[in-house]
Amino acid sequence: MRAAKNATVSMMVGIILAMSAPAAWADLSEEQQAYANSSDNLACGIPQESTFKFAIYYNSGLAGSWRMIGYNVYDLDWVRYQPHRSAALRFCGSGAGTPPSGYGEKIKNNAATGDNWHYKYWANVHFNSGYSGPKDSLAPYNDTLYQFAYVYNENASFSWS
Repeated sequence: MRAAKNATVSMMVGIILAMSAPAAWADLSEEQQAYANSSDNLACGIPQESTFKFAIYYNSGLAGSWRMIGYNVYDLDWVRYQPHRSAALRFCGSGAGTPPSGYGEKIKNNAATGDNWHYKYWANVHFNSGYSGPKDSLAPYNDTLYQFAYVYNENASFSWS
């Protein structure tokens, strides 16, 4: 049974790597989307080169640590990364020397700015979990907010529209 689950998870990662987000929403269950969002291999890549198309940053001006998000996130504090296991999404980043500011911090209530690279969908960062409350929205294809107006350091969920 465990081997079958591991094979299924490996297959899911392969499928997720091969597609561009969020165009294949209908093809993935909510659990598979959460698993994809929690994958460091997919979410910690270079923003302009990632298959995930929304970059969220720790500091204003697209500075500090970041994380790529590919699918809706109901609550940035509780994302399923394995069956029956959840964790908060955290900022990542790379480079030589000291990690960028915010590295390893939770994204929930710590994000300052974002960048939408998707060619078709609006990216929405919401004040509350469950896609509610005030939100900052970024238009398709390279719309950037250098500082969130409504959810600056008060962000709890993310959605595409």
